[in-house]
Amino acid sequence: MFTGQKLSHAYLIVGEVREALLELKKELADFGFREGSPDNYIFEGNSFLIKSARALRSAEKNLGLSAGKRFFIVAAYRLEPEAQNALLKTIEEPNEDHHFFIITDNEQNILPTVRSRLAILRFKNSEKRIDNFAKEFLGKNFPERMIEVERLLKEKEDEEDAGDLKNYVQDFLGDLELILSKSDKKSKETAFVLGEIVKMKGYLRDVSPSLRLILEYVSMVCPTMRV
Repeated sequence: MFTGQKLSHAYLIVGEVREALLELKKELADFGFREGSPDNYIFEGNSFLIKSARALRSAEKNLGLSAGKRFFIVAAYRLEPEAQNALLKTIEEPNEDHHFFIITDNEQNILPTVRSRLAILRFKNSEKRIDNFAKEFLGKNFPERMIEVERLLKEKEDEEDAGDLKNYVQDFLGDLELILSKSDKKSKETAFVLGEIVKMKGYLRDVSPSLRLILEYVSMVCPTMRV
């Protein structure tokens, strides 16, 4: 995974999260990483939230028990934008021998401002798996899509987890973006739709975005196509 004997300050590792985390731990053993060491910080879970970012920053500021390298690892399928922004200063102003690793399965999960500060590595099984809902969605016409939107909103509302729905919509938009970018990059229509999807992803960073309006708009602008 790493070349040479020197580690960069911060990495983004794209791949299947749990597999990449296990491989990373093995690779870092050559650089002094020890499982369970209090000098290291490891977050592993579905969503990396602002409270976890604050915990990482606090751990990074505390003096380590040893004088060697310290490792800070975040392995998550979703990273809250606010949590990523909270890590910016830590990544921009590194302490010597502190190394940061963010592992996720989709490079687009990472904000451009954060991604630009990370060395990007792609784990061997890093091809993103596209959810079937996105593929089926593109194959439907507008009225059929609206039915699916209503079903999705009702289903997620019943689960009583607004954050889970927001994360699902973020992943869904990412899937649409990936499918369309591979379909016809030279098409003016595709370029327009991709631009609109990027806008919708930006709106998701608002405090209380209207997920219904975002989904309805995407239903209207996306072309009908078989995937």
